[in-house]
Amino acid sequence: MSLNCSRHLQLLENDKLLLIVDDHSGGMLVYLDSQQSINTAVSRPPRKNLHRSKIGEACIFTFDESRRTLTVCETTKVKSCSPRFLVIIDPHHPQLQLHIFMFDEQYNQLQSCASGIELAPWYPPGVLITAMCFVHGGEELLLIGTDLVARIYSLLIQQFR
Repeated sequence: MSLNCSRHLQLLENDKLLLIVDDHSGGMLVYLDSQQSINTAVSRPPRKNLHRSKIGEACIFTFDESRRTLTVCETTKVKSCSPRFLVIIDPHHPQLQLHIFMFDEQYNQLQSCASGIELAPWYPPGVLITAMCFVHGGEELLLIGTDLVARIYSLLIQQFR
């Protein structure tokens, strides 16, 4: 399941919930807790604060519970030049990058595994990725772009098949 960058909510096994929310100050906060305690979880420090300056302003998320892997796909990037001005890097050639994170076995820490994997060479100019999900049983992602083409990306060999 993937959603836009302002939020991501996913039910997990054992009554757990993965919640990713925009903190409205340049970060995406990652929480993982039981469904009953998620309200109090958001008052505690998050498992991870993903900085938009690194993952981009427009991104989508997908999570593979069996591998404890969170993938963020940056579909365009906005750079802040000062607190008052934003500069878009080239709207006709958007950034298309993957950022991969993995939870430890107890789901206490979320660590970066790979960051800034460039996908743009495999897409025509102007195409954005609109949805992604893990392919069941493998370390691959299904990515769908605005060109309505579905592509499968291998996380192991870091290329499309």
